[in-house]
Amino acid sequence: MKLNKLIAVLMLVVLAFGLTACGSKEQSIVGKWSLDADSMLAMSGEDLSSMSEEEKELMKGMLAMMSMTMEFTADGKAILSMTMMGETETEETTYSLEDGKLVMEGEPAEYKVEGDKLSITSEGQTLVMTKVK
Repeated sequence: MKLNKLIAVLMLVVLAFGLTACGSKEQSIVGKWSLDADSMLAMSGEDLSSMSEEEKELMKGMLAMMSMTMEFTADGKAILSMTMMGETETEETTYSLEDGKLVMEGEPAEYKVEGDKLSITSEGQTLVMTKVK
């Protein structure tokens, strides 16, 4: 298990979800959303069943030192911030909500807002984010 692989997988998944709000009947995603460690672990693609308990705890510990937020603005910007070991990287793109889909960088994804949870599903992977208050 390599840290670089985990970071690369996380960045690829996030970049696949480019996002912009429009004034239609679509569910609003405007606001700041945080990805929790369990969702990051699921996104990493690591097969937990093949890991020892020690490896699982190490992986969870590494993920606990990370934070990732996605902010969707009313003017169609999506701002991803990822912090790990005191270093923060920020990427900005645009998004739109079209025909019940979240479209980022030309790639449509299913999305659903339930209370303070935002689920985004693309290519069989689902991100679950929590609204930051």
